[in-house]
Amino acid sequence: MKKNIVAERAVCYILSRKVSDLRKLKAHDVALAIDCSLDFLEDAFLTEQNMSVKDFLDREILNRAVFILERDKVISIRGISERLGFTNVMDFENAFFNFMLVKPSKYRELIKLRRNFSGYDLRELKNTPVYM
Repeated sequence: MKKNIVAERAVCYILSRKVSDLRKLKAHDVALAIDCSLDFLEDAFLTEQNMSVKDFLDREILNRAVFILERDKVISIRGISERLGFTNVMDFENAFFNFMLVKPSKYRELIKLRRNFSGYDLRELKNTPVYM
C-alpha cells in the first residue's frame, strides 16, 4: 500500500473518533484499525504529514479544544479538560498554551471581545498587551 493512502486512511480514522476517545487512542490502535504495521504507519505519517501519529493526535485534541471554546460559551475550562481526557486542568492549560500561545481562559476572553484573528498568526501577537 502506498504511504499517501495509508496516511490518508489514518487521518480519516482519527478525525472520525469522538472527542472522549482521542486521548486514549494510540498509534498502534490506528495501525490496527487501518490494517497496516505500526512502522509503516509512522513512516507514512512522517512522509505525508511531517509529524508523528502521536503529534497529530495531540494536535487534533487541541484543535477540538479550540472548537469547543469557540462554540460552547457555558462549559468551564475544567469541563473541557475532562471532556478531552486530560488528568488535570493544569496539564490541559499547559498543552493549550504550547499549541496556541495563549491560555484557554484568555482565548475565551478574546473570543468574547469578538476579535477577528483571520489572517493573523497568534504567535506573532503573543507579546501584545492583550495577551499579558
